[in-house]
Amino acid sequence: MDDKCKTKFANGLTKDSSADCFQVRSVSHDRFVRRLGELSEEIMFEIRIGLSKVLSISTKIA
Repeated sequence: MDDKCKTKFANGLTKDSSADCFQVRSVSHDRFVRRLGELSEEIMFEIRIGLSKVLSISTKIA
């Protein structure tokens, strides 16, 4: 799943971005220096669905 996240004033992104659920890797919290933007609940749900399919896990939030 490759979901395009378009630049909008509401999400704070400065350029179009995407979430590629087939290219998943772990990243240390220390590498997150600042927040670049914010995605809607709808887009986050689509990403969650994609990750659950790739990783064979449930889509339910604990």
